[in-house]
Amino acid sequence: MIKNHNSKNNGCNIEDVMFDVYQRLGDYFTGSYRKRPLYIGLLIIFLFLGYLSYRLKIVLDIETLYWVFSSLVQALLALVALMGVVSIFKLQNLHSNESRILDESHDTMGGYFAMLNDKYSTIETLKSAIEAYISINQSKSNSLIIAMQQRIDVLILSKKLVADYAIRYTAYTFAVVLIALLFLIFSPQISAFYIGVISLYLIFILVSYSLFLAAKGFSYSIRD
Repeated sequence: MIKNHNSKNNGCNIEDVMFDVYQRLGDYFTGSYRKRPLYIGLLIIFLFLGYLSYRLKIVLDIETLYWVFSSLVQALLALVALMGVVSIFKLQNLHSNESRILDESHDTMGGYFAMLNDKYSTIETLKSAIEAYISINQSKSNSLIIAMQQRIDVLILSKKLVADYAIRYTAYTFAVVLIALLFLIFSPQISAFYIGVISLYLIFILVSYSLFLAAKGFSYSIRD
């Protein structure tokens, strides 16, 4: 009985627990769950901390604020650079898939070339040719050409999603960096006016959202 109990406990690793927590929180931060209750709750906590900090005259050390904000600026900029590398890596993989599709369509021994009867230099021109072929031969379009159209649609959509995600993430994270820089510049005033606690709370929420977005981008980049 003890042996079975221990084996059952060993099956629950700390990384599994943390991954489950990440997924649950990620569904609220970056997923499809309703975000309004979460935002309202975070706003209530922000106001409560602001009231408590002012009421109790909580003063945070200026050096602590300097250290936190300057470290976050450096870390976020490094994360943006890393996300850029990951995005380029994913786009290169998609480009390889694009070249593979074009090679298949150029193969004179394959069925695609026989149906399209031409070579295309870009995936967009190949997509247009396939759409024209299907519109002309609607009654006798075979599964081969339809499957190729679906592959091209998924490829083009993936390229668009990767590029859009990288741009949106970079813009958001740079905005957080600017906020952290402003907090860094005005650290003496933040400490003097008892708003150090809510400043740290705000930057924690913004950085947490950036980290969740980065994790989501990383997980997508390693998928096939």
